[in-house]
Amino acid sequence: MANEDNSQSLPQGWVLLKLGDIVLGRSKSIIPNNYPEDLFELYSIPSHSAGKPEIVRGKDIGSSKQIVNEGMVLLSKINPRLNRSWVVGKFSPHRQIASSEWIVFPKMNNVEAKYLHYYLNTNEFRDFLSMRASGVGGSLMRVKPDTLRNYPFPLPSIAEQRRISTKIETLFSQLDIISSAVSTVESKILRAIESIIEEGFNGNLTKQYRKQQREEGAEQQLNLLLMKRKERMDHDKLIHYKDPVFPETDLLPQLPNGWIWVSPEQISSADAHSLGIGPFGSNLLVSDYVQNGVPLIFVRNIRTCNFSGKDSKYISFEKSQELHAHKVNPGDLLITKMGDPPGDVCIYPESAETAIITSDCIRWALNPLIGDKKFFLYSFRSRLVKDQIIKITRGVAQQKISLDRFRKIAIPFPPEEERAIISKIIENRIGVLNAISKEVLLINKSLGQTRDSILRCAFTGKLVPQNPDEESTSFLQE
Repeated sequence: MANEDNSQSLPQGWVLLKLGDIVLGRSKSIIPNNYPEDLFELYSIPSHSAGKPEIVRGKDIGSSKQIVNEGMVLLSKINPRLNRSWVVGKFSPHRQIASSEWIVFPKMNNVEAKYLHYYLNTNEFRDFLSMRASGVGGSLMRVKPDTLRNYPFPLPSIAEQRRISTKIETLFSQLDIISSAVSTVESKILRAIESIIEEGFNGNLTKQYRKQQREEGAEQQLNLLLMKRKERMDHDKLIHYKDPVFPETDLLPQLPNGWIWVSPEQISSADAHSLGIGPFGSNLLVSDYVQNGVPLIFVRNIRTCNFSGKDSKYISFEKSQELHAHKVNPGDLLITKMGDPPGDVCIYPESAETAIITSDCIRWALNPLIGDKKFFLYSFRSRLVKDQIIKITRGVAQQKISLDRFRKIAIPFPPEEERAIISKIIENRIGVLNAISKEVLLINKSLGQTRDSILRCAFTGKLVPQNPDEESTSFLQE
């Protein structure tokens, strides 16, 4: 990619400008609210992902906007890592306006809008902006227009710009076709995984097994678990024993023969905090974090099933002792109690060290007599349980489930051997699909690299043949 010192290595007939040479400052502004009944073609940041502007009445636009025209190029100031640039088109007969969060490049006779648009989408440019953005993070990160002033802009003749833009468009269209096919495969994999899990929890995966086996019923096995749990609690005398709550099964479908519904509490361990949530905010502050120590588990860790990395947070051993009621042991199930919807689940790895959950996380320690934990992991990914979680979710700004409501969720509970068979079949089939999914990810990565390579070739003069007879751009530097 071009930089400020490589003008000598530019292709013949090209010049090296700076983006500041083609940014004339902010466009004229307008207050759409002063024209309440007028319709406007609004280029907002959110509408960029849809690929077309919004058509909005002036009375519904709360702040002043920039006046833009067809052929102008917009570059988002917000979160530059997302690489949002846009050529203003003509989608309607209405006046065209843009959010003040866009940097506006005016239309110029000697700069092809699409050429500039593609240049602003290069990795090098994105990285340049990202390193110079200011703010807390994410949508709060912004770039100032002055940041672009001295950034190099290699420019061929207008005819070559058009050939380059057309070639990029053609190649990108072909990649889009491949990308669309890959997305279809990804969607089918996700649907297949959901279907496998549903087959497991409606009993279809083990229909033949139930016809051939006379295994002890799940009810007898649950009674044994409850008896052993009570014996353990009575023996330890650490807490007063109280019967676990029953699941709420109203309006739930009938289960296969030999299965029953159970609540999380009925099959939890005898530990006093076998079902628990993270500490209240005042009990765990950012000031409690230390460089190394006992790891903390956040909602993001559960969603990704990733409990290590540079973003890991720790507290001291002494602080963890204060928060012992929120301790997580290897093999515990972890569930998010906040989300849209909540209910993401994973098993805390057996190789991991003891940790502490934070707010909006639920720790569920199963009865140690229950051998196969993955069955219950998959149960929370089944429609039977997901639908219940949606029904017990509350909140406006943040969707959450309370621990009390979580205790009463109804979980399908087949006999032990059948649970193990279901879990094994699901695991094996999903394993095959996950292997395919990894290949799909590699294809996606390759598509991204190909796009990057196309842009790199385009702006170093290697994508299309050059024509020495075309008008030079040297006059632009005068």
